[in-house]
Amino acid sequence: LSFVAYSSQTFSSESDNGKKVCYKAVDAATNTSYLMSNAIAGIDATAPTITINNPNTSPAQNKTITASAGGETLYMSTTTGSVCNGTLSFVAYSSQTFSSESDNNTKKVCYKAVDAVSNTSYLMSNTISGIDTTAPIIISFTIPATSSSLTVPINSFTTSGGSTGYLVTETSDIPSVNNPGWSSSAPANYILASEGAKTLYAWAKDGAGNISGSLSRSVLIAHTVELWGGNAESSTTPGSTSTYHVYNTYYKETRDQFVVLSSELSSAGLISGDTIIGIGLKSNVISARPNLANFRIRMQQTSLSQTNSWIGSNWTTCFAPSSVPTSNLSQGQYYDYMFTTTLQWDGTSNIMIDLGRQDTVSSNSGSMMWRTVVGATGVNRSFAGRNSTGLYDASSGSSGGMATNACPDLRITYTRAH
Repeated sequence: LSFVAYSSQTFSSESDNGKKVCYKAVDAATNTSYLMSNAIAGIDATAPTITINNPNTSPAQNKTITASAGGETLYMSTTTGSVCNGTLSFVAYSSQTFSSESDNNTKKVCYKAVDAVSNTSYLMSNTISGIDTTAPIIISFTIPATSSSLTVPINSFTTSGGSTGYLVTETSDIPSVNNPGWSSSAPANYILASEGAKTLYAWAKDGAGNISGSLSRSVLIAHTVELWGGNAESSTTPGSTSTYHVYNTYYKETRDQFVVLSSELSSAGLISGDTIIGIGLKSNVISARPNLANFRIRMQQTSLSQTNSWIGSNWTTCFAPSSVPTSNLSQGQYYDYMFTTTLQWDGTSNIMIDLGRQDTVSSNSGSMMWRTVVGATGVNRSFAGRNSTGLYDASSGSSGGMATNACPDLRITYTRAH
């Protein structure tokens, strides 16, 4: 072999693995010896391989980047620059989640991997994109105020754009993004399970799963029928002046009680179990008073078919005493009073209605429309009265009142169980 003067020998290439060194020693008398070292092994000069799982660019509320380095020690540095090397400040690796739209097209992660012999590698992730945290906005949602059908048409349902899902619910609770009711286009209608006063809530979502705030609209699912429409109509209580009814304010107190026969309800389309939720009364001349003070509507089911005196018991207060602005009333038009307490008809009883008004001031004006409901003399379907005091809560007798065969023009709003 060819020898050179001794010095320590360092090997640094993986190709050196397997190499050995032969040593030769010579003393002053030229005695010579040789010895072979062990073969070189274990040289590692290969930097670790970093694998980055970059998120896709489709819309999402957040994006998470993960990385691995085959079990070697991994570090990371979030950056907005293009440099990925040892000049950055690194922290121990963990998965990195971005959730701000300001991170889009700016944020990246530089990863650093170090193995047991300090071989080091660097790798930059893709730039974050697709974070969307802005929910759609409902621009319009309109439905009819009333409907006689459980299928409610949706007249308009528009959003600010970018919506991928549309939903209508009956609750203000925010729906799940996975609610099976979401549709890819705005629905044309909404089907209710029952009648009555309902509130519908419109929602929209986008491809990232952001859900809008709701826009609500109310609808009354009910049926309205007019009674006695074919009978003679008058602006005064038959057999009296026009002051014997609740719309006239010549006296401080006015009151009307009248009977609606079960046969008339059936002829109008009502059936047993229907719930009366309101009534309408037709105005003639509008009172000069600003309000119908303490206006009250009470009802009861009864076997009576006529009335000749005040009835004081078994009433259900359906429309609690309230000041009804006379500006709500229009000549020749119905005004509907929707009940806070409803009445469910049993299908066989007659219904008696009690209208009352109580004020502290009087004014000679105001009238309503009436219908003659029976032709037979002496058959009195209504008892109407006026007085300065004591009439509003009269429970018996006939003081201040008179009987007649006419009733106020009446329409009934009701719901039906399905």
